[in-house]
Amino acid sequence: MPLYLTNIASMSAMRTLNNVTSELNTVFQRLSSGKRINSAKDDPAGLMIADRLTAQINGYKQGSRNLNDGISVAQTMEHALDESKNMLQRIRTLAVQAATGTYSDADRKAMDTEAQELCNEITRISKSTTFGGAQILAGNSGGMFSANGSIDIQCSGTVGDKISIPGFADGFSISGMASYLNISDGESYFKNAGSSLAFSLTSASNAESVLGCIDKYINTVSSYQARLGAVQNRMESAIRNNGSMYENLSDARSRIEDTDYAEEASKLAELMVRQQVIASLFSRINNSKSVVLSLLGG
Repeated sequence: MPLYLTNIASMSAMRTLNNVTSELNTVFQRLSSGKRINSAKDDPAGLMIADRLTAQINGYKQGSRNLNDGISVAQTMEHALDESKNMLQRIRTLAVQAATGTYSDADRKAMDTEAQELCNEITRISKSTTFGGAQILAGNSGGMFSANGSIDIQCSGTVGDKISIPGFADGFSISGMASYLNISDGESYFKNAGSSLAFSLTSASNAESVLGCIDKYINTVSSYQARLGAVQNRMESAIRNNGSMYENLSDARSRIEDTDYAEEASKLAELMVRQQVIASLFSRINNSKSVVLSLLGG
């Protein structure tokens, strides 16, 4: 059997040992990081898919936060309007009372004073109801509404995926609702009350006129509350859908980029055995050089 100085077997064993060591390093990295893809070279296509899924996941996650904020806005508006509606109901009761002929002008003046204060409070609520510092019942001037008079809630990372909370362009003061209902502020039963209008109950005829129109105001508030309730239900459905999409996409991303610990643990055991075997063989192969030296020495 010929003997050569160039030890091909040793070189082959070294190359194999280096490959096994490199694979071991990859396995160690995957086990320690929990990720199958730790750099683009691990799986270029998988990295691109995982990044796209991450963008979608983040979009649905933030969309759910946006929707929860939207529900809070709608609830804040609804509760404020509920109090305004209660005051309109009280004004209606006062109008019924003032319309009867058994009260004197002085009595009606007292009723009118209460009605005026209630109207002022309705106007105050419309201006002071805020969310995050922005007015939400003052109409388009409030700063939170879009050009079409609504508050747009972005539901996900998809362009145009929005739910709109209906706006009220003129605000929920008595003046704003009169404008919405196309009721002239020159009607005899109106009077100026500070910066807004108020109903006048100073006479039986005025009280009759208020009775003839105030149901429109009450219905306007009730109708808007119903729309707010409907949009809250829609946003809650969107949150549930976002949660489902978030879960499914996260599962899909996990299968692509996360470490399969059972597979990697099995591979680790295999590679460590191979490394030990190759190291042992490498030592024996190198011993063949001593045979050449012994022949030369002999």
